[in-house]
Amino acid sequence: MAGHHHQAGNATGAGAADAVGACSPDAIDAAVQVVEARSDPRVAVDLPVQLCGPDLVGPLSARARDLGVGGICVATPYRFGFRSVRRATVLLPQGPLALEVDGRWQVDSPSEASFLTGFAFAKPEPSAVSALWDIVHGAGKALGRFLHQNSDLRALGAEGAMGIAQASRLRRVEARRFVYSQDGSGGGDDSIFILREGSLTLHYRSRPAHEVTLGRLHPGQVFGGLPIVAEVPNLESAYAPEDSSLIELSRAAFAHMRLARPILAQRLTQIVCRCYLQRLRHLLDLAAQRR
Repeated sequence: MAGHHHQAGNATGAGAADAVGACSPDAIDAAVQVVEARSDPRVAVDLPVQLCGPDLVGPLSARARDLGVGGICVATPYRFGFRSVRRATVLLPQGPLALEVDGRWQVDSPSEASFLTGFAFAKPEPSAVSALWDIVHGAGKALGRFLHQNSDLRALGAEGAMGIAQASRLRRVEARRFVYSQDGSGGGDDSIFILREGSLTLHYRSRPAHEVTLGRLHPGQVFGGLPIVAEVPNLESAYAPEDSSLIELSRAAFAHMRLARPILAQRLTQIVCRCYLQRLRHLLDLAAQRR
């Protein structure tokens, strides 16, 4: 997969951006994780957004990937000067919701051929906060119901499923692209995923030119996440044969969950590991059959 290039924004004060700009890639990754780990509830959404700022020729079209009371993450097909953006307008069915924003971070997302950019809302009006709460609550309730009733996370119960929904982000993956590759462990390759729509196949490469298909994933199945729950690289590659959408729990979101909701994080870790062990058993069965 293509490498991930992070560009940290004005996260911790007036001089933070300049200081981060001179840091190593690891330091930049750390800064992105800090500003990405919002404490307020957020939920995976797919909504049209228009960005406006003095350095933009006109409104820049984007798609929201997560939305919270304190900020928004959007996807665009190319990189832009996010620090100059002053307003984000979320185009809702009931009408546009315009919010003043501060650009915080930007990261490459090769699996969906786009760039993700995070914005914090700058002192939104009470009416805007109320509207944001309504969106987060409604979208979170719908996603939490899906996770509780139709996914590998049903063992977490309704409350646990809502907790995952309120820490999630949407990721769109184009057909014939990899979500992550075997032995990858950073820059978005390390997230925990739940397949929402479409399908994926998992592949294990034991040696050059010898690859084993571990199976096909269907909506509701959990995959990935081993790098953040066990600090080891991915054991397999995840490939999208068709356009698919994923619910993503990033490293930063999981780190915040471990602090704020440690029991939920522990139970999620158990589910991720159990899913991996089930696929490992399948791989061992295949190896035994070929002897």
